[in-house]
Amino acid sequence: MNNQYRQLTQAERYQIGALCKLGFTARRIANEMQRGNKTISNELKRCPDGQYCADTAHNHAEQMRKCARKYTKCSQVVQKRIESLLLIGLSPEQAAGRMRLERFSGSVSCSTIYSLVNQMCWRPLLVRKGKRYRPRKGAEAGAHLIPGRVDIDERPAHIEDKVEVGHWEGDTVYGQNSYLVTMVERVTKILLTCRVKTKTKKNVARAIKKMLKPFKHLCHTITFDNGGEMGGVECSFDPR
Repeated sequence: MNNQYRQLTQAERYQIGALCKLGFTARRIANEMQRGNKTISNELKRCPDGQYCADTAHNHAEQMRKCARKYTKCSQVVQKRIESLLLIGLSPEQAAGRMRLERFSGSVSCSTIYSLVNQMCWRPLLVRKGKRYRPRKGAEAGAHLIPGRVDIDERPAHIEDKVEVGHWEGDTVYGQNSYLVTMVERVTKILLTCRVKTKTKKNVARAIKKMLKPFKHLCHTITFDNGGEMGGVECSFDPR
């Protein structure tokens, strides 16, 4: 069969036991249960005395699983290390990378960490609390929320070539409990940041004006993304 292998359940083992008592061969049991011949043959070998017992076979299978490397991969030590990394705000991808960087003896992949998060109910420890990312609706995102918006394709060439100081780029960065409003000067790479609790138009506009006030003589243009929170920014000083 080309189907992906599935572990036999205890109910299926009881079915195999019943069919064995009826005198079915391994091949016939496989056809009856729509399983592979090799799967049934290996299952019948779990009972050494030749008399198949579903309970004995199931206990043997569980014991083999507990001895497998995949089962023991997330030991108590590994679980505690992963939990400590999640508690300081690291994502499963970052936690896996940190464990590899530290050459931790029980380092695991991010997929294993995600499985452990689901198993241990650790979703509240994730940065996004386990919520799925919801992309913005529409190709233009929040562009329609910005009055008098000028497309970036219309930006003058001398700004694009970075030959004049005074042209800035603004953005907002999501943190764990707040947002950072950032402003970067394109030539000098000066970085300004301001923390805001919520990214409303009013809060973002106030933060940008506060950061640029000392640089108002060096503020000719500002380029924003299409975030709707940028729709309330208005220059209250002469850019030139």
